Amino acid sequence: MSALFTDLQGVRSQADKYTKLEEPFKQENQQAMDEASQAKFETESVSWKRSKDSTSVDTRRLLSASVN
Repeated sequence: MSALFTDLQGVRSQADKYTKLEEPFKQENQQAMDEASQAKFETESVSWKRSKDSTSVDTRRLLSASVN
């Protein structure tokens, strides 16, 4: 059982490594696509759904500005 768990940890480590390697390629593709939602390549196609930009209130900054 211990060896099986060790193997699982190794696989998770490898998956994490490849996920980190994937990110720059994914980001570059998304930037090249600009506003397009789908791109077709010779061997396949890919689509991305752009997330909405988030907004938030910096309450600490707001409170410190109102105190000054």
